[in-house]
Amino acid sequence: PLNVVWVPGTECILISCRFGQVEAYFPMSQPITPIKLPLYSGRISFTHDATRFISLGSTDVAVYAWDQRMLLQLCNHKSNDDSFESLRFTSDDSHIIATRYSGSIATHSISTGEVMTSVVLEEEQRFLALSPNGEHYVSRRGDNITIHDAQTNCQAKALEIPSQSELWFAVVDPDCTRLASVTKQADHWTLSLWDLSTAQIICECLRYDEGRIGKPVFSPDGSTFACVIEGRAIQVWENYDGTEVGSI
Repeated sequence: PLNVVWVPGTECILISCRFGQVEAYFPMSQPITPIKLPLYSGRISFTHDATRFISLGSTDVAVYAWDQRMLLQLCNHKSNDDSFESLRFTSDDSHIIATRYSGSIATHSISTGEVMTSVVLEEEQRFLALSPNGEHYVSRRGDNITIHDAQTNCQAKALEIPSQSELWFAVVDPDCTRLASVTKQADHWTLSLWDLSTAQIICECLRYDEGRIGKPVFSPDGSTFACVIEGRAIQVWENYDGTEVGSI
């Protein structure tokens, strides 16, 4: 699996795989009929009412209705330096927040694709993720995980990465109160849950030495989060204290 997406307002989890196939699962149950999408769909993001979704392809970005009818298409530059990296709908589903590998974050109109606002990251910043509502973004700057306002680029939080750890993923929950990070150490991977009010780690949810830990994803209500564990399954944890809920 390449990615895990939690569909808002449902208990459905979409698992996007290679060759554009997207499989739909319900937690702790068997998969239903896979959904076939026309684009390479490693990255998908839903509106908050789950009526539309964005599919990031190799050459373009398209907004689809749930019945896979295309509503909007944006050009995705083939250059690795300026192609789209991640996308989110804003909290009111009226705009798309798009980041590019060149280090810019722009707000696009969902009806025309026109750029409404744009900010540029500083050279020492490495973009990591957008918040579920598109209002903040997470980046790495030196030995810190930083959270910024996506509209103004003002820094809101800074978390110190544990020593001798290589940061791979960091994502925030819908309320921007918790952050889940994946770090790689010399002989294992670690999934950690952070409290953003104190900038401290609440717990290490998983230490794993049999393969890599994938990018975490929070449920739309922020109560749980999940990620792919290589060689094992998709595991789910409580967002409050990091207690394991189960696996798929």
